[in-house]
Amino acid sequence: MNRKFLVLMFFGMLLLSVNLAAAAVSWGAPTIGSNHSSNISLTVYFVNETDIIDPTSSNTTLYYNTTTTGWTQVNFAGFAQNGSQVTGTLDITSIADGSNISLNMTLGNDSTILGGVVVTALTIDDTPPAVSFVGSTFVSGGNYSGSSIIINTSVNDSLIGMSSVYFNITNSTGTQVNWSKATSAGGYYSLTFDSTALSDGVYNLTIYANDSLNNLNSSIVRSVTFDNSNPSVSFSCTPTSTNVGSVITCTCTGSDSLSGVSSTTYTKKPSTSSIGTFTTNCTVVDRAGNSATSSIEYKIISGGGAVGSSPSAANFWTAGTHTLSQEQFKQGFTKKLKVKSRMRFEVNGKNHHVGIKELTETSVTIEIASEPIEVTLGIGEDAKADVDDDGYYDVYVKLNNMLLLSNYLKR
Repeated sequence: MNRKFLVLMFFGMLLLSVNLAAAAVSWGAPTIGSNHSSNISLTVYFVNETDIIDPTSSNTTLYYNTTTTGWTQVNFAGFAQNGSQVTGTLDITSIADGSNISLNMTLGNDSTILGGVVVTALTIDDTPPAVSFVGSTFVSGGNYSGSSIIINTSVNDSLIGMSSVYFNITNSTGTQVNWSKATSAGGYYSLTFDSTALSDGVYNLTIYANDSLNNLNSSIVRSVTFDNSNPSVSFSCTPTSTNVGSVITCTCTGSDSLSGVSSTTYTKKPSTSSIGTFTTNCTVVDRAGNSATSSIEYKIISGGGAVGSSPSAANFWTAGTHTLSQEQFKQGFTKKLKVKSRMRFEVNGKNHHVGIKELTETSVTIEIASEPIEVTLGIGEDAKADVDDDGYYDVYVKLNNMLLLSNYLKR
């Protein structure tokens, strides 16, 4: 029993001695499976520093092996000894990105190789991430407004993965106004941005995309305009009081000094098909999506006819002008009129007229001034007019027959 025990003990000590000899040289850096960009920092430890004589000479040999080239010796003289370790830096810029390499470093003295050690599965990556904007988000030269502008990008690093993505916004003088980390979801990086916190103007957006080796892509820059001010609207319609079936002509223009006008929408000739008070609008939208609307109220009185550009001259009324008293005006007044005759009345301190301009077999054309409004009436037809623009009709005219034109002037 004692002999068997001694044999087992001796065999165990022999195995331990072999392991110690194999561990005389070991890698400190890089580690197995690590990722590297531009260069690799090398550290190799050895047991007895007296075994190494001048590591900068041929006593230290370095090889690398890719999946396609086999072992290649590196002509490298940059090793240094520091106690029981040898250090150096290996330039790997000539090795293709995506290569999976192994390193073998052998240490020795002038006559004897102390030992070699291999480290495997090192990935080379000197390429910054790929960056692009998603869809039509943030078109260079675009115009934007609002408190919830979504900036969406696609960022990809196929070798070692991403570290972070930031959005940097500067104004036209280069001053930084926003630096925000993007939110990541499925390879997309986005930011919801409030442009109303900034002054209107031109800004530059730069994406800073870093992979896990600090390869940086900051080449994607877009110049955009933030415009949160409404455009200006110039809107007019002529006339604003007329008859059924008459023509009202409207014009509208818009202006925006920053992003410019995208659209101007209005009705050039609003409807006059029915009696009443109506509103017509003009809406101007700028290229950043801001809009402004101007409204005009117009009145359609009963009867048909057309609007004149100016009242008839005084010398037109050769058949005479009859002046109504305030009492006649308030109570209503009936008078026979003939062509080129008229009646004068006062509304809020200003003189106005109703007169017959033309007579045919079936109709009479009258003028209500000082609007002026021309109305053509058939027998039994009537017309109303608001001559002082206070929102109330002041004149009511009805054609009873072709022999008599009754005028009822009421407040």
